[in-house]
Amino acid sequence: MQSSDPDLRDLALRPTALVDATSGEATGATLSKFLATGGMASVFLADVAEAARSSLLNPLTPPRIAIKVLKPRMLADLARMNTDASSIVAREAVALARVMEARPPSEFVVGFYGTGHMEVSYKGAPLRLPWLAIELVDAGADGVSLLERVSRAADEGIDPPRALRIVRGMCDGVKTLHEHGILHRDLKPDNILLTGAIDDETPKIADCGIARVKGLFGTVAGMTPAYGGPEQLLSMSSESNPLVGTWTDVHALAAVVWFLLTGEDWCRGSGDRAWHDGTRRGLREGHHLHTAFAEDPRLLAELDAVLMRAASAAIPDEAWEQPAAPRYREQALHLHPALFGTAKRHATVDAFAAELIPILERASVRWASRAAAKDRPA
Repeated sequence: MQSSDPDLRDLALRPTALVDATSGEATGATLSKFLATGGMASVFLADVAEAARSSLLNPLTPPRIAIKVLKPRMLADLARMNTDASSIVAREAVALARVMEARPPSEFVVGFYGTGHMEVSYKGAPLRLPWLAIELVDAGADGVSLLERVSRAADEGIDPPRALRIVRGMCDGVKTLHEHGILHRDLKPDNILLTGAIDDETPKIADCGIARVKGLFGTVAGMTPAYGGPEQLLSMSSESNPLVGTWTDVHALAAVVWFLLTGEDWCRGSGDRAWHDGTRRGLREGHHLHTAFAEDPRLLAELDAVLMRAASAAIPDEAWEQPAAPRYREQALHLHPALFGTAKRHATVDAFAAELIPILERASVRWASRAAAKDRPA
């Protein structure tokens, strides 16, 4: 394969057979279309010929999948950090494979079908780029990510029944990862994929590239500041941060829910000093809150209370009970004193969901009743 594009778009200018670089074996998959690119990887549509499918792909592999390929720039960036790019992709492969091994596998985590390496001549230089074969989430014109779909609903906002359905699925997906010993560590709207029509969406947790996987050594320090918990700022590439746990994904999940309801990031950006100091603004300050939420002050206050606790800068006591946590205490006190606040974050997704979902259920029932009285869809 040859490419001169930093996002590798030209790999799919014509149908290209995916051949594993290690074994020289044809996988049976053919790259047919460039789909998207992100910070670390580019994604291609691939067609799989069942008769030619190799052992590198799971027997359950469907006829159409997505192939996620690490970009050349990311390969170079990781090398400068003395990090093996293959280990990053392998970590995601192990995480997703664990979920796939469950019976039945979760519908709320993107499916995984295999991994390998491809030989690419990039601007004349030979590179060996790792790839993942994952579920093709095809959402049509409505957009494939939560980011896209919420942005398209900016005029009216996300109504309660739709919010309830998406939140339930996201909580289930993150809980499934935790049950398999996986901390995602980078939950955000563009890492939540959605399939199905708007009135029947299924969210799927994707992109476990910097996940912490129980049983695998090594870690990659990384986060999205507008979503990650402040404890992640203390992480170092050389060791596993003991202050990061299930509560870290709770923080990010709460920020994703805030985005879902308001159509914007909770954190206003790198200059949002209040956010970084631990202050969380209320939902009413969001610009695209749906009428059903905006017109019910009591409901809004309940939602605010639950989301603010879930995204509290103060980590739960369980975090400080980890064996290596005392070594981080002095640095945490100096750099992020809000970690020691009194309004402590939910320790688990279950605890967060147990408070959040009943409120959304009440809002959904009330809105459906109002819509029926006005003879309009909920």
